[in-house]
Amino acid sequence: MIRFPAVLFLAGSLFAVSATAQSGSVRSWTYVQLDDQKAKWGDWDAPDWLRYFGLDMGDVDGDGDLDVLSGRFIYRNPGGDMTGAWERIMLPLNVDGILLLDVDGDAYADVIAQALPDVYWFEAADHDGTDWAWRRIGSVPATSHTNSQGFERGQLVAGGREEFVIAGNGNVYCFEIPHNPATTTWKRTLVAANTSDEGIGLGDLDGDGDLDIAAGRRPEGGDEPLLVVVYINPGDGSGDWSAREIGRSNHPVDRVEIADLDGDGRADVVVSEERWPGLEPDGNLFWYEQPSTGAWPRHHVVTQYSMNNLDVADVDGDGDADLITNEHKGPRLELQLWENDGTGQFAKHLLDTGKENHLGTQLADLDGDGDLDIVGAGWDHYQFMHLWRNDRIERRFAWRRLSTERGDLPMTNGSNQQTASLVVDVNNDGVNDIIITDRSIAPAVVGLVRVGTGWERHVIDAEQVLIEAGGGAHDIDGDGDTDIVFGGETRSNEIWWWENPYPDLHPDRPWPRHTLKKSGGGKHHDQMFMDFDGDGQVELVFWNQGSQGLFYAEIPENPRTAEEWDIHPVYRHAVDGEMEARGAYPDWRSTHEHEGLVAVDMNDDGVEDIVGGGRWFEYDGGRIVEHIIDASYTFTRAAAGQLIEGGRPEVVLVVGDGVGPLVMYEWQAGYWNGTVLIDHVDNGHTLDVVDFDGDGHLDIFNAEMRFGEGNPDAEVRILLGDGHGHFHKHVVARGFGVHEGRLADLDGDGDLDVVGKPYAWNAPLLNIWLQEGTGMGSVRN
Repeated sequence: MIRFPAVLFLAGSLFAVSATAQSGSVRSWTYVQLDDQKAKWGDWDAPDWLRYFGLDMGDVDGDGDLDVLSGRFIYRNPGGDMTGAWERIMLPLNVDGILLLDVDGDAYADVIAQALPDVYWFEAADHDGTDWAWRRIGSVPATSHTNSQGFERGQLVAGGREEFVIAGNGNVYCFEIPHNPATTTWKRTLVAANTSDEGIGLGDLDGDGDLDIAAGRRPEGGDEPLLVVVYINPGDGSGDWSAREIGRSNHPVDRVEIADLDGDGRADVVVSEERWPGLEPDGNLFWYEQPSTGAWPRHHVVTQYSMNNLDVADVDGDGDADLITNEHKGPRLELQLWENDGTGQFAKHLLDTGKENHLGTQLADLDGDGDLDIVGAGWDHYQFMHLWRNDRIERRFAWRRLSTERGDLPMTNGSNQQTASLVVDVNNDGVNDIIITDRSIAPAVVGLVRVGTGWERHVIDAEQVLIEAGGGAHDIDGDGDTDIVFGGETRSNEIWWWENPYPDLHPDRPWPRHTLKKSGGGKHHDQMFMDFDGDGQVELVFWNQGSQGLFYAEIPENPRTAEEWDIHPVYRHAVDGEMEARGAYPDWRSTHEHEGLVAVDMNDDGVEDIVGGGRWFEYDGGRIVEHIIDASYTFTRAAAGQLIEGGRPEVVLVVGDGVGPLVMYEWQAGYWNGTVLIDHVDNGHTLDVVDFDGDGHLDIFNAEMRFGEGNPDAEVRILLGDGHGHFHKHVVARGFGVHEGRLADLDGDGDLDVVGKPYAWNAPLLNIWLQEGTGMGSVRN
């Protein structure tokens, strides 16, 4: 059965940054081992090799989260992040529990179980599901494996409770739950003849509102199910459903699912093949496209080791059906998500390796957080029960979006080239204020000053000024308040600073603007203040792309009257000779262009160093030393910090304009080892490293831009770190273009909020997301 909750999976992929580049460490899935001592059927009854096939999820103990049924065993969900101990409950008979469904409408859990030829109903006698009564409700012929591997539940007959279907030796039977299930005979109907006893797909194939069946069938005289057949439900509870062969497999049909994979409104059929003994990677994953008329085309997804498990769901929240499977054989035992692009074309995402599954990889929201988790059970390694918790939705953080488009915030500058943003306390009240620039209109600089529970718009510069992205803040004139700096874009060779008039701040009174640079080339993308040379005095560091270099400037003794500050080069680069870029960049970018700045002590000498342009720079006794981190990733945003605690700080680079990976670089014995955290970032012009959640470990803040209708899934995200270089992703918002975003406490409540300024997307516009405490709650956009 197909399910469509809002789920997103993201996994890093191999990206060669150095000779020992690592795969991504952003965890959208966390593995939890439920059991490593699970027994098998054969420990009690013949045959001694037989394992359990059943796997289902439901709330057994009534605590609101889903528990796991696997054969004879029930695992009680500990709740929370599900890493606690899962209490194992054993049913009183050696049966293979296959389904959790409500049989009699009471408060106690019910289980459908098999010990073929017998089929049982077990009912809990207590709320915890520790004591069980049972009743034999019918029979189906035993299979070559004794018990069945094909069973599903759903509304096959209109009205009443759900029915369930189970494959016996050669046929599929439907069981209807009677009005009084404890005393009345359960109706059993043979609905699909001449089938295998492997997987059954259940779904509406003919669009009439009831559920049909897809299954494997043996060719006449054949030993293995190589035919794919659909059985159409007549909708009246009768048996002997009409059958139609829709295709053939190469090897035995094992698992079957039904879902619309190509978005045409018609349900398709998905099949995974079994290979035994499974020594070769020759098992196929196919899907059969339902046509409007005629033959069903077969589409190939992958050929690999035997896949004895399959589930279908909208895993990435984009409205189409994705596939989950796990190799049952082979050296890697890959757990895979096959992401659908909406047309039936699939891209592989590797979720985990080394954990064998058989009739596993089933999807359910076990922790009630709105996304689907994965449960798996082994066969070769039957002792193990697996859970992969989906960490896409982080419920510790609740967000409230405020926007200029809804009147929650004062309007910004008024045009659609919003180049820069800063967050700074301009009035010394202890609460951060927001500054936005636009190079295409007057006023060029506006401030949103926090007043009470709202914001007041201040015009900081009433003229049009050709301001580039970047900016910095510092008490330049030493009068006790914070001044601001922005640099000119390509058409300007100037950098300016605005003198904060506090305490004489007035919404309509612009700040005095002073020029600190008016020579050299144009474009000054990125500035920051730091004590680069360790003399106890703060300098301004800036890129000047038109002069092909990085510079620092000493603050003069009287900055108000200085015509130009004393400027020194840190690094100059050639205009050609660029290495092959790691990202795809826009056409307007100059060859070998550098950007990105962050200050951090890279060598533990007590003096801050400069990180940017794929390098870091130290001031060493009057000389400047350049250290290369990644010379192929210079046109990037930069951030740094102890993401892997101990040793040198790690450096994070991501393309700000263009498409490329987000890479974390770790210093390892003489070289920088790059790990791709996210392999595809679309215009990730926001990057910072900060301890967002207050756990003592640094996290990464990153957001993507939008242009027009492009990049509709643009994310504002925080990669929550564990101090060891591993992260799981929290998404603040999707679908909002953010350029030069900021993390800061905007409302004075002690937690970090998000400034989400776009560049051109829907501008003039400003969105902010206020974090509303650290309790459980939903993300609101």
